[in-house]
Amino acid sequence: MADRVRKVNYCYAKVSARAGQGAAVLAELREAGVSRQAFEAQLPRLIDNALNDSAMVLSLRFPEEEEVEKVYRYVFEGRPVDF
Repeated sequence: MADRVRKVNYCYAKVSARAGQGAAVLAELREAGVSRQAFEAQLPRLIDNALNDSAMVLSLRFPEEEEVEKVYRYVFEGRPVDF
């Protein structure tokens, strides 16, 4: 499971560079073997990791927890991150 969490975190890190390519990132999540159930189970941990990431902490605009969750959900569902 830890390996899958790392893969999801890696996919999340790619979102900012590929914001309009949600479907491509979703394919990577599926290829990594991440099921909806595993995603939902690990979502709180993923959000916590993202909020405590050094790049996020040093960001000029610190996102709310709900915003980070929304990004993860959009990416998992293959929706373009358009907000």
